[in-house]
Amino acid sequence: MGRRKIKGKNNMRGLKKPFPSETKVNFSFLEFSLGTFFLGKIKDKVVWAEFGRKGVPPFFVLTAKGFFMERNDAELKNEISILKNYFKGEKLDSSSIPLEFIIGTEKEKKVWEELLKIPCGEIITYSYLAEKLGIPNAQRFIGNAVGKNPIPIIIPCHRVIRKDGKLGGFSAGLHIKNYLLQLESSNK
Repeated sequence: MGRRKIKGKNNMRGLKKPFPSETKVNFSFLEFSLGTFFLGKIKDKVVWAEFGRKGVPPFFVLTAKGFFMERNDAELKNEISILKNYFKGEKLDSSSIPLEFIIGTEKEKKVWEELLKIPCGEIITYSYLAEKLGIPNAQRFIGNAVGKNPIPIIIPCHRVIRKDGKLGGFSAGLHIKNYLLQLESSNK
């Protein structure tokens, strides 16, 4: 698996360049055993993913920032196919999906880039991730950054747990985090 640099210099407060308001985000979705998973793309890069949640419209954060959402299954056909295979038990190679961060601070983006290095079927702790990034004792910041991951599953934030072995948090709920870890551990 090769290394890659993920582009994107914007954060939520200064979302101006290179994405003007009303930028179109193509999206699609897939159903899996625990619900719906949405995926959004600008041009040729995935910029957003989220699990469907009751009472929360998909892509709420992006639409609140002025992005225009348009369903385009053909544009995301490859990525949806990769994710369908993942939910069937195949290992996910995140490097095969071009990504771009359109939100987040530079420090958060460094955390997300580090998450991409966690192999499928393995887990690390928040404290290990903090040490690896050279910011020991910053587990709370790491946990917050991991929780803000804009592209879950593809950027595998679910592979980070507490040092006491408990799952920690997960934006879509611990039942989904547990499901993903079980799925990956059975297909090492």
